Amino acid sequence: MAQLPNVANAVLDNVKITGYLLNDGHPQNHGKAKFFMLFGFTLANWQELRKALLDHPHNNAVVNQTTFRYGEIYVIGCPIASPDGRNPCVRSFWAIEPPSTDPKFLRKSPCALDKDDQKLLALMTKRVGVALRMQRRNDAVRSEHGTGST
Repeated sequence: MAQLPNVANAVLDNVKITGYLLNDGHPQNHGKAKFFMLFGFTLANWQELRKALLDHPHNNAVVNQTTFRYGEIYVIGCPIASPDGRNPCVRSFWAIEPPSTDPKFLRKSPCALDKDDQKLLALMTKRVGVALRMQRRNDAVRSEHGTGST
């Protein structure tokens, strides 16, 4: 598929990173902070996550696109540059809501974790349900891509 339209004008609110994605105390974080910490992102280096998320649609293709009541949603996959160099597979979600033509970052989700990362994530989180939901999503993505489970 193609690249995200107007990718050079992509918008990402810093508070989405510092107040949500890297904030384990946020009530809807659901393990996202722990996931990012597995790969070397922290609140102390939040600008690295910002850069990685903004670079993600430059370096990866649109894997899905759908229309919603406010415009278009684009799904970008897969590797995202990480401080530890392991570059996990994630999907980032971007919306273009007319009249604006600039893509706006919505969220990200992991595509797949290897077995060691799955174990570490389970150890790091107190909420076992979060790890299970992430695994189910990963299994669904693997199944969707025909890569099977690990």
